[in-house]
Amino acid sequence: MPKKIFFDLGNVLIDVDKQKAVELFAQEFKLGEEGIKKIADSSLEKKFAEGKIGIDDYIDQLNNIFNNAKNELTLQRVKEIWKHPFTKIDSTENILDRLRGQTDIFLLSNTNPLHILAVKEKYPALIPKFQKKIYSYDAGTSKPDQKIYEYALERTGVKPENSIFIDDLEENVDSARELGFYVHQYHNQEELINFLQRHDFDVTKI
Repeated sequence: MPKKIFFDLGNVLIDVDKQKAVELFAQEFKLGEEGIKKIADSSLEKKFAEGKIGIDDYIDQLNNIFNNAKNELTLQRVKEIWKHPFTKIDSTENILDRLRGQTDIFLLSNTNPLHILAVKEKYPALIPKFQKKIYSYDAGTSKPDQKIYEYALERTGVKPENSIFIDDLEENVDSARELGFYVHQYHNQEELINFLQRHDFDVTKI
């Protein structure tokens, strides 16, 4: 039986230019980039990514933080801003397409609803390629917490020893490995192809 494969999203399938996002938000609110970076690293972002607050509450809090009395930051505006830093990694998508007929593929991502909406609007064909999508904001926790991997296994009905997890961050693959997943830390297309071929997947015609 071929192993089921869990893919991370950011910097595996979608390149995330965080500096670009910082610049765009700084321009939007006429603030320094350091102030924007502090917000990006704040507990607000983590709560949003783990589903502790919803979209409307998140945008309200951003407007408050930015002293935006006119509440000009809207859902549509945030989506438009986030479309710019996201760029699809075609080489990984090609691998994804080759795998689809060989096994089940799942998405396992630390993300928030706004980012997913932005990706869906910019690249509408990408997310539907996965049989199931596991997001941190649905799981109520985020990688590398092992609870999110357990949640993913429960959602998909597979066992870790019959699963592969691909992520760009060392701490995330280490955590999944401890649970029994086969893991690969993503760096580039060639290394990923070699890893998948060692697990008997045909990804040569890409």
